[in-house]
Amino acid sequence: MRGILRGGILRGGVRRAASGGAAAAVLALGAAPAAGQQAGEGLYTAAQAEAGRAVYERECAVCHQSNLQGSFEAPQLAGESFLRFWGALTPRDLFERTRASMPPDRRGALGDQAYLDVVAYLLQAISSSPTLSRSISSSG
Repeated sequence: MRGILRGGILRGGVRRAASGGAAAAVLALGAAPAAGQQAGEGLYTAAQAEAGRAVYERECAVCHQSNLQGSFEAPQLAGESFLRFWGALTPRDLFERTRASMPPDRRGALGDQAYLDVVAYLLQAISSSPTLSRSISSSG
């Protein structure tokens, strides 16, 4: 259980287990990548991040915006503000918090796989940002 909580968002990612589906993937959250590996590299698939993007656009973008910059009460989900809050926490923390609180009117209603996919999408967005990639590289 200790390994689940190791590493922060800047070093962790979402990994699908070979078998066991979403439940097994939850156990993999927070695993640190191998030495020299960028955040997210090999820890989630492009298909998983793409599925997360679709869920995000359908369920999250109305409040958090398609560009992840947030609005009003909905916080930014990428960028410096996001990293200040989430950078030291694990992807599992992000998964658990998101599942417990989103969407606000239907908390936990999306199912574990949808939440895992959204976390993969957020991690991909962080790692593909030129500014944030520098932050990821320098923290690791």
